[in-house]
Formats: sequence, structure tokens, C-alpha cells
Amino acid sequence: MNQNKVLDVIISFINGLKNNYISSSEYGEENLSIDNCGYLLGQTLRHYVIPKDHYFVSKKAYDLWTKITNDSIFNYTYRDKITKNTSDGVFVDKYKGSQRKPYEENVKLSYGESFTFNDVFTDEHIVPINIIIKELVSLPNCDYSSVKEVLDKIYICKLLKEEDYKIANRSNRSINFMDVINEDYVKAGIEIINYKDIPEPKYNIEKEETFSSHKIKSSSIAKRKLQYDEEFVITSERKDYRRKSGFKAYNSKNEQIGIVFMCDDPRTPAFEYCELCVYKEYVNRYGEWHRIKSYGTRIKWNRLCEILSKQQSFRLFID
Repeated sequence: MNQNKVLDVIISFINGLKNNYISSSEYGEENLSIDNCGYLLGQTLRHYVIPKDHYFVSKKAYDLWTKITNDSIFNYTYRDKITKNTSDGVFVDKYKGSQRKPYEENVKLSYGESFTFNDVFTDEHIVPINIIIKELVSLPNCDYSSVKEVLDKIYICKLLKEEDYKIANRSNRSINFMDVINEDYVKAGIEIINYKDIPEPKYNIEKEETFSSHKIKSSSIAKRKLQYDEEFVITSERKDYRRKSGFKAYNSKNEQIGIVFMCDDPRTPAFEYCELCVYKEYVNRYGEWHRIKSYGTRIKWNRLCEILSKQQSFRLFID
């Protein structure tokens, strides 16, 4: 079996936890070591990317989410910024960290207003990380196959913060996620929906397609500031334009307004990042060039290619 860097890191921390630290004396005369491996393993597992079908969402969380945005709740987590883009009137309770009482109650959200995901929602590990760690440490053979088998027991449910605090059993749960759902979640009155049972957002381009959307913000680098708010879509369909090869971009009227490509000029700060080149007939409306940003951070071209290799298209919001 080929070497896997992710499993190697996790196995190193497992062995370090068993021995109290990771140690190696093979670098010159120094004795290199890493301690606190239990904490490091826990943090690593919290950032371990699980398959989409290992996600659930509570019915209450999903119902509230769909009143806030038409994007997918599974595209967001922790400190991500959520912007209301629906016309539905909606009120939320906002929490800080692990505090059990909201610091703001019944807050009305208006169109365009934003909040942090973890202020209202939370990602709850159905099988707690401490139980996953115990299972890993108890493995007689800490090899790829046995470690991966335990990692496959990680499931996450997206809940409202108020629902999360209603779960009485916080840590001493079954290693079987369905046992937790049928016992601990039922006792807390939490009804859940499987990721596979939720339709993904749709957007009509040339024909109606199903895709996972990814919210992005962009700032204009044209001489004039854009004076509009509009949603766009970038598709996985390629096109050449002005000696550039990129992905087609559509506006909210399904008009193909340009292409997104990689800046290939190493002399500029935008080198290897995405830019939107607008077709001549739409320049008066949108300007000619735009640098694509996600929450203030530019998007690398290889990251865009990775996203569009997994889904047909995603949304773009230019303001």
C-alpha cells in the first residue's frame, strides 16, 4: 500500500499518546520531541475531513437555515460567515462560544445581514472525539487499515446551539453513531435528516443542474467601483477567450458574461490566483476585470479547479 501522509500524522500522534510523547534522536546531536500528543490528536481529528454522507442536520436547524440562505448548510462550519440572501422574515438566538444562554435573543435578520455560523449553529460529533481516541489507542495493530476503520466511525450532525445543549449525555456514548441517534438524540427531542436526503441547490444556466454552491465574494479591480449586488455562477465548462483558458461565468439572468482564469503574470501579487475577465459586450455593465475573493481572501486557481472537479458549478457574489 502506498504511503498516506494523513494516516501517518494520525498514527504518529496515536503512538505518541501511548508513549506520552513523540521522540526522535536521529537529527544530528539533538533529541527532537513533541509532547501533549493527546491534545494534538484530538485537534487533528476535529479537522479530519469526513465523507459527505457522514453528515446529518437536525430538522430545526435545516428549517431555520433555509429561511436564511439558499446555499447548502453543509458548505459552512465554525467561524464561516453566513449572509442572509432570502426574503423570509427570520429571528435567531446568538450564542458566544460554549455559553449555554444566548447573548442576543430573537434577533431579526434582514437581507444582506451576516453572522458567524457558530453563533447560531454548531457541528456536533455524534460519536465524541474522546471515544474515537480511546478506540484508536486500544488498537492492537496501529496500521492504515485498522486506523481508517475507526476514522470511518466519525459522524457529524449540524444542530442549533440550543439543541446541542439539550443533549444530556455529552461524552459517554456508544461507538455506533446510530445508537447515539436513536437514544441520546431521541431523548433530547432532536429529529435529524441525513445529508443524502436533502436536495442540493439548483441553478438554471442552459438547463437546470444540481450542484453544491460555494459562496464567494469579489472586489473590482476596475477603475470604477461596481454599483450593484448580484449573484453569479462559475461552471466547470471551459472556454478560451483573449488567449486565456478558463471557466465560464454566468450572471443572474443566465447570460454568459465572461471567463474565470488564472493570472499567469509572476510580476503581480495576483499571480496564480483567479481573475474574472468580462466579455466586451458586458464591460459597460460590470467593468472588465475582477479579482475573486472568498471572505476577503483571494482564491488560488488550483483551489478553483479542485472545487469544480467535484461539482458542476458554484455561486459567486460580487458586491
